[in-house]
Amino acid sequence: MTKLISRAASLLRNTTHKEQIDRELTEEVSSYVEMLTEEKMRDGMDEQDARRAALMEVGGVEQVKEEVRAARTGSALESFVMDVRYGMRSLLKKPAFTLTAVIALALGIGANTAIFSVINGVLLRSLSYANPEKIVMLWEANVAGSRLQNVVSPANFVDWQKQSTSFDQIAAVWD
Repeated sequence: MTKLISRAASLLRNTTHKEQIDRELTEEVSSYVEMLTEEKMRDGMDEQDARRAALMEVGGVEQVKEEVRAARTGSALESFVMDVRYGMRSLLKKPAFTLTAVIALALGIGANTAIFSVINGVLLRSLSYANPEKIVMLWEANVAGSRLQNVVSPANFVDWQKQSTSFDQIAAVWD
């Protein structure tokens, strides 16, 4: 828990006090280069050669600063914010393209939502009855006519209800 709190505090500090942290980083890297320069001068190098050797050993002040910035907590958030700003500027430069893209996305999302809702309601979700797998549909067959499924007459339905031994209940639905 303390690690999480310290990371959150570091993120807050890195995002709100960026200039101060950059100044401190510049001072730290510069003082390290100066310390290496003095060490090289004690070993017998002149000042200019010692500074050049120290900078080569460090790898360049700006490169070190960039590596530290990349490893810092919140650098991903900072990069994301910069990407969002760039994207918004690009979209605002071309409003016709932006409007077309937004409409296309809205239509695509709406169509997919509608299709999923229908499939979910019809195919994926089971019926809201106990034992829905036992529900069956009955109809009368008209062998002589062209229709294979006829509407059941009310009299036949009542007879089916009275004489049924295979079904718990029988109900009728008319369109």
